[in-house]
Amino acid sequence: MDEFNVAILVLDTLRKDVMGMYGGEASMPSLEAFARDSMVFRNCYAPSPWTVPSHVSLFTGLYPKDHGVHEWPGRSSLDIIKKLEEYNGFWLPSYMQGLGYSTIGFSGNFWVSQATGFSRGFGGLYQVDRYTNFAFSNMVLNAGKYGTSELDILRQLIRAGKFREILNYATLRGKKNKFDKLTNFPEEKGSKLIMDLLENTSLASKFFLFMNLFEMHDPSPAERRNEVFDHHYGVKPMSMKRAGILKKDYTKQAGNIDHYIGKFVSLLKSKNAYENTLIIITSDHGQAFLEHGYLHHGSCLYDEITSIPLIVKPPKGRRIQAGTKTQSLVSIPSVIIKMRESDDPVSFDSDIVFSESHGNVKEFPQKYSTHVNYLREQYQLSRFAAMRDGYKLSLNARNNAIEEFTLKGKPVDPDANKMVVSELSEELKKYQKKFTEKESSPQEEKQAIQ
Repeated sequence: MDEFNVAILVLDTLRKDVMGMYGGEASMPSLEAFARDSMVFRNCYAPSPWTVPSHVSLFTGLYPKDHGVHEWPGRSSLDIIKKLEEYNGFWLPSYMQGLGYSTIGFSGNFWVSQATGFSRGFGGLYQVDRYTNFAFSNMVLNAGKYGTSELDILRQLIRAGKFREILNYATLRGKKNKFDKLTNFPEEKGSKLIMDLLENTSLASKFFLFMNLFEMHDPSPAERRNEVFDHHYGVKPMSMKRAGILKKDYTKQAGNIDHYIGKFVSLLKSKNAYENTLIIITSDHGQAFLEHGYLHHGSCLYDEITSIPLIVKPPKGRRIQAGTKTQSLVSIPSVIIKMRESDDPVSFDSDIVFSESHGNVKEFPQKYSTHVNYLREQYQLSRFAAMRDGYKLSLNARNNAIEEFTLKGKPVDPDANKMVVSELSEELKKYQKKFTEKESSPQEEKQAIQ
């Protein structure tokens, strides 16, 4: 069998239903042109509502409950990075490298980088985000404990009498603001640089290429300081009107990122690599704008957060079956392996797929210290969702409440579909049993779906 290249393009934070090809308002002509060469899947779900667990699932073919790299009450960001460092199972980039592939990665997301443990198996994983030098400095990490805006932080530093830190922090913030203006942030979040790097990358031999494009991720150009944090922590709920403005801005960004998809395809064609490359374009999660009272992503499993695009172009001489069931990021490694081993058509379909969430890893600034109980009540709990035959059931594991029950993305009455609810509940019960066998927390009792 002839060898082929593999390219995976993750459009970070892109929800499916804003895209024109999925019935949304975003104009994405480059992606629509690419789709004419591809298979467009309609029922793909992210295994997690945030970056790290979803990307680990993409590279391992495992759900978060199995690879273990996920949030959990009492677990910090550093704990999650350590979990990834401890993982020693199948890893797609390493597998491809072992087959003699040149493995190249570009990431606009600091969570997907060498610093967080994602570089194993890559000949080079290049991080281009504008956060690195600023957000990971000790000064800013410490300042983040005081607040979420410059004003909050300065107030707390003044109260603490840390005047030297005020001067150092103000200088650093000034440099960052100049850099943001110079690089057109937040409209641009690194994809232009990624394309420039790719243009100067040799793709002569067989290659495995991974890219994370970050433009869809918050903050959006329309966001105001603190408004998202104030809503998240229950200080000042955002209005539906204001959320609608942010969603409109987000949809515009989807149109902007289409430019880079066109650039990517053009670059592959210019290097004579397009036809013989398996190209997978997807997302790691979506973004919510109060459709269910929740804003952004990270804790809940509503469709606006877990229903993601999946568009796949086969390499020359290979075939992909139409999607008639449900798809998940966890199937991608096995599909690549099967396509390498056989000329038979490959399928991304699964009979049933799952998503899970186990809390919130955001730091808790002093400004919101009186809202700890609100945060725990809303976010520090497990949620599980199962998708099968067009149905989706999402349960709050704290009290077994149904948070979402849909058919083909539309809400339906659980009482009129008791058999389906019962069957999916049993599937979630088995899924969670395997999860609780691997996890324990001193902060909470193990939760069980009854």
